[in-house]
Amino acid sequence: MLFRSIPIYAIGLAWPEVFGGTLSIWSHGAMLLGMLALMVVQRDMYMGHGLYWAGATACSDKARPDWMGCDKNLRAALPFMNDEATLRGQTLFFLGLANYNIFKLTTDRTKLNDAVKFSEQSAALSHPMQGQAATNAQAMKREAAAPAGRGR
Repeated sequence: MLFRSIPIYAIGLAWPEVFGGTLSIWSHGAMLLGMLALMVVQRDMYMGHGLYWAGATACSDKARPDWMGCDKNLRAALPFMNDEATLRGQTLFFLGLANYNIFKLTTDRTKLNDAVKFSEQSAALSHPMQGQAATNAQAMKREAAAPAGRGR
């Protein structure tokens, strides 16, 4: 029962003469694999955060927002945001905003449908912009239900 609570590499390091040193080689390999897995997780986290900030910065430029750049970067960041609900909600919020503004510029209805979808998903998550995302989703739904050519 004692050995179940002690990691196998610790036994090999504590008594190398009993196991002939081979156990410590295997435990070193396992430790390296664990470190590699951690590095992959960190790489994905940093990649997601970098893409998020690139997209959020493109959306937030008050003088001249780059909606296409925002959409591109935030769509790329979305797969990396599974573990962080707050950041995922904010990413979806900015994606909804970017797609709505692209729709306003191009009158591409698929962008409006994407905007509604992203805003609804953002409103379902807990984050600081959740209320605004719900308001945006309702307004976008009303505009999506309106005839295509009205007001243009």
